[in-house]
Amino acid sequence: MKIMLCSHGVLGKAKCKQCQKEYDKKRYLKLRKEIIQRARLFYKTNREKIRIYRQHRNIIEHEKILAQRRNSRIKHLDHVQVQNIITRGNRRGKIKYPLAPSCELCPEEDKRTEKLEHAHFDYDYPELYVTACRECHAFADKGLIL
Repeated sequence: MKIMLCSHGVLGKAKCKQCQKEYDKKRYLKLRKEIIQRARLFYKTNREKIRIYRQHRNIIEHEKILAQRRNSRIKHLDHVQVQNIITRGNRRGKIKYPLAPSCELCPEEDKRTEKLEHAHFDYDYPELYVTACRECHAFADKGLIL
């Protein structure tokens, strides 16, 4: 039985991962002009196929993104509805949901005044909220505050 060692001393393989990378790099550098020439020829002769493929791929990716958005809206429907109520009310000027001047969840000595948001603990009552900075809001959503 013949024991195989690569140049890096890896037992049982003719080429380890590192040896294969080195081989591929040397081979590419040796055949670089030919590889580039073949790629250019392929693009010239199959331009229409490539255009159709890219167009189709973009449509599929766009559909995936839209499906993800739809699923997210369905999953968090109560949150989306509260956002819509607040946004519409503020835009129309009928219902006002003002933010407090500082975060109501931060410790007294470290009250933040920037990046404030409405934090709802029960989405069935959109008018009940707390003004929170982004960090506190994230902790509150995970149930780590209050």
